[in-house]
Amino acid sequence: MVHDIVNADGSEKVKYNRPDFPVRAFGSMLSELDSYSYICHWHRDFEITSPIEGELEFFINGQTVHLRQGDAVFVNTGRLHYGYSSEKKECYYEFAVFHPDLFGEQPAILQEIRRITQDGQPDFIVLHRDNPEEQEAIHCFRRIITDMCEEQFFAAVSDCAAVLDYIGRQLPGSEEAADPDWGHLRQMTGYVQMHYQESIRLEEIAAAGMICRSRCCKLFREKMNCTPIEYVMNYRLNKASELLGQGAAITEAALSCGFNGVSYFSESFKKKFGITPREYKERTMI
Repeated sequence: MVHDIVNADGSEKVKYNRPDFPVRAFGSMLSELDSYSYICHWHRDFEITSPIEGELEFFINGQTVHLRQGDAVFVNTGRLHYGYSSEKKECYYEFAVFHPDLFGEQPAILQEIRRITQDGQPDFIVLHRDNPEEQEAIHCFRRIITDMCEEQFFAAVSDCAAVLDYIGRQLPGSEEAADPDWGHLRQMTGYVQMHYQESIRLEEIAAAGMICRSRCCKLFREKMNCTPIEYVMNYRLNKASELLGQGAAITEAALSCGFNGVSYFSESFKKKFGITPREYKERTMI
């Protein structure tokens, strides 16, 4: 999924299968992602991901879960997350993303969605392949993929609702106290994703989260396992690799992603991906 379209609040603007139906569902190979990893992001949609062949690691709001083949993870709305393979092993995975608007404006439905999505509720729920009840929820998720391929929209709504119904029954009646740190991080990472093509200072990232510089650095280190500047660099390099894969010239990719010069860009690119931008372009052309 391409992460270059961001809403005003910093959330990812999901590119749905159809613009008039808020569901995105498909399967892909992890090797199609640079460094076998997505970019850390968040959106207002629910998400379910499952490795169909191979295994997958998933980061959600500071926690990492390991998904076996056939397992799945449900990620609640508004949570920072991404899937990856730390060992760069191949994995075919499927995922479905669907917006709460899919279920309409019925007051009872809206109330239940508010209960499920509140910050104090769990950030994610792992569904295990060997648990019969959880397996049924996984089957509903897998049907969403087929529903969207065949454009069976009533069936897609039904299967998305079935997954959410199962999730809702697993959540506690009263949520825990929300951790405000993740709200600050959503604002700061969103700011980076909106302004990565420009010069970004630490003060600006901190200001986006309405906190001081030292607090900003502490939150990134403790929650994201990187510094704010490292997050900016990784985001820029991932965006540059996407441009190179689409045929952009090296200089164009560098300047379009906030780098002041090709030399520093090439050095940083090789440090992250293990090959030069030119070698990367040649591989993608092949």
